[in-house]
Amino acid sequence: MIQQRVVLITMFVIAVLMLFPQPSLADSPVTSTPISNAYTDIDMVQQAQETGDITADIAEYLASPEPTLDVKAAVINAMYNTNMWDIRDRANTYTKLIHGARVEELTLDTLEGDQLFIIGYLLVLDDYFHPERAQPYLKGAQEAYPDSLTVSMIAALTKAQGEQNWCEVWLHVKDVLADRTLNDDLREEAVQIITDYMFSYHPYCQDEVSIMLNDQVQVYAQDPVIVNGRTLVPMRGIFESLQADVKWDNETKSVTAVREDVKIYLQIGDHQAMMNGHALELDTEAIIVNQTTMVPLRFVSEALGAEVEWDGEHQIVHIRD
Repeated sequence: MIQQRVVLITMFVIAVLMLFPQPSLADSPVTSTPISNAYTDIDMVQQAQETGDITADIAEYLASPEPTLDVKAAVINAMYNTNMWDIRDRANTYTKLIHGARVEELTLDTLEGDQLFIIGYLLVLDDYFHPERAQPYLKGAQEAYPDSLTVSMIAALTKAQGEQNWCEVWLHVKDVLADRTLNDDLREEAVQIITDYMFSYHPYCQDEVSIMLNDQVQVYAQDPVIVNGRTLVPMRGIFESLQADVKWDNETKSVTAVREDVKIYLQIGDHQAMMNGHALELDTEAIIVNQTTMVPLRFVSEALGAEVEWDGEHQIVHIRD
């Protein structure tokens, strides 16, 4: 009797939730990264958020060659920048308005790169439970725009959306952030919106060391490493993030960094660096990892006066300047 009563109560609760759905933000990469918030100065982004749907004006704007890819992405994102969970059909609305056919009636090979990007992003936001539908379009967009940070980032979010390994969810985006060959065609604020959310998956990467500078995640071409119990960090990436000018001398295997009135000289293999002509002892020598100069964490503090903290539990280096 008790079990039967519990079942009936459970069924009643489910029925109520279905009749009166509560708005909430889906905990997923493509729905939890509102990049349109970085583009609210653009009229069409505001219009897209207000209408929340594909209109003829919005479709024509997206199909036009004038807006850049990141602005098109922001317009698309704005239409879905709500807190409601639902499945929509905006991709088909767009293709019927612009191409005169539904998505499945189009041939990928006949679509231009920007159209592949638009349709792919619309598809994954229409139905984020089936990101695989969008992936062929975004893959084609990446082939058309191999240097675009915008295209690569949306493609990475889509891959992360279908990822079962939660560490890999973060790594898909991290790989894009670390790719210095990509053009910065996505606003810095939008990149930070994506990074801040996606970094929430970092704790599932148990062996990965990350860096936070002034409470913002930093991604460099080379991750920090732990050697003989000492944490070594990429010197150029961190020093440049702290507004220092860094130069490498390949002949002497040395690095010179200048920040305001501080000049630092460091040679690979030495246990000593020079700061304005005065010696600084290193607790371990600087080394090269994957063509990147790695220095002990404490050196960052001593050289530039930054506050450095090692969070061993979460494998995070905190640097505050």
